[in-house]
Amino acid sequence: MDINLVFYNTFSGREDFEMPCGTRKWHSLLILKEGSISFVMNGREDTAGAGDAVFFPADLFMRRRVLEPISFHQMAFFAAPDHPYASALRAGRLEVPRGHILSAVETLDRLQYGTIREREQLYCGVLDNLILENYVYSGGMPVADRSTDPTVYEALRYINDHLAEKIRVPDIAAHVHLSNVGLIWKFRNVLGRTPTEMILVMRMQYAKYLILESRKPLKEIAQLCGYSSPFYFSNTFHKYYGCQPSRCAKLMDGFGKTREGP
Repeated sequence: MDINLVFYNTFSGREDFEMPCGTRKWHSLLILKEGSISFVMNGREDTAGAGDAVFFPADLFMRRRVLEPISFHQMAFFAAPDHPYASALRAGRLEVPRGHILSAVETLDRLQYGTIREREQLYCGVLDNLILENYVYSGGMPVADRSTDPTVYEALRYINDHLAEKIRVPDIAAHVHLSNVGLIWKFRNVLGRTPTEMILVMRMQYAKYLILESRKPLKEIAQLCGYSSPFYFSNTFHKYYGCQPSRCAKLMDGFGKTREGP
């Protein structure tokens, strides 16, 4: 259910693409800092400029060219078929507010600190956050999934709206008028995960988003994600991502800037 980063890099003042057309075996996300481009995918032409993030799916023929010299971050990745948010990705510009993408650019520009492994983890964090935001701003689950199983969609909405609270499977089941067994069966059938597993996924995704994109102290982030104990939150985060949240926060703040934490 993870996003696996293949490589990441940064370019400045480019007047053309090394690969102006063709297909690749991995997904690619291009985050523009300066300049503009045009691109064609699925027979549709569009443009993008500073503050846009463009998704180029794996195995899909694309054609692109630089309109004005561009500076950008690029991340190549694979997404597991059962990833809860990547299913909402569509070829072209992400449906994420430009201000949020520019905030992600600032975050990536600060990633000169830390070890290679830590930088890779934080690149993955930024990528995860953009995929999550695209999921939210595009309306959540893909249209096909909403129409085929609106019950699961509504259950995920309920979880998302109550991340800071204690979430019990019986409460979710009651909200969507199912038995506990019926809810678990639907989740396994549609998402390949139980409701409890999805609660953890959504809490950890939200936690990473808050760590990378907000200035909130870790104690408050833990509470917003439904954890009364900062220590338990840190241990859970570390088991999930392989990186302590306090360490991630310090790296993102740069030298000499820290957050409160356990």
